[in-house]
Order: sequence, then structure tokens, then C-alpha cells
Amino acid sequence: MTKFKRSDFEYSGGYLTYRPDWDLPARFIARFKYARKDKPGFLSFLIKNFSVEEYFSMRDVEKMAPVEILETKGYVSKTVKDLLAYSGYSPDRAGYDAYLKAQTEKWLKAHAA
Repeated sequence: MTKFKRSDFEYSGGYLTYRPDWDLPARFIARFKYARKDKPGFLSFLIKNFSVEEYFSMRDVEKMAPVEILETKGYVSKTVKDLLAYSGYSPDRAGYDAYLKAQTEKWLKAHAA
């Protein structure tokens, strides 16, 4: 299993790519077009928790979105952490799950026939 190296990442125009070999084209990792503040946490979590082969297998073979891949190991973005803190929930996966459950129950109650 090959570990990601921070020095092999490129970020330009909202797109994060990975190029460990400069003779090959860069490989798309994720897009941060509107939530640029999520990039540092995403990148750190990716490097710490995934191998190159594992990430690209999930993305290319299983057709998962970048955030979905990281969420399989408990990732919560900075944007979501801020929302959770504002809403009074813990800024982690358990807080996110509780927030989603509460919002779903609220919606169902408001739309009950």
C-alpha cells in the first residue's frame, strides 16, 4: 500500500489533484470550488487514513464521491462542523448523525398529513 505524500498534491482553480510521478498526468482527488476552507482538513484526513490504492479504488471502481469515501472512516468537513457547533451538536460524526436525525424528524412532523 502506497501512502499519499503531501508534496505530490496540487491545488489550482478549486481542484485538488495528485501526481506522484511527473511523467504521468495528475489524478483528480476532489473539487473545492465553493468550500475552500474544507480543503486543509480533507487533505489531512485523506493522507492520514487512506492509501493511494484504497482511495482510487473506491473512487474509480466503486464510483464513490470524494467526500463519501472519507466519510466511510468518519470524516466531517469544516463546513459541517461549523453548522453542528452553531446548532448545538458535537462537531463529529455522532453529532452529524444526531443533527440529520433531528432535521428529518422535524421535516416529517411538519409535512405529516
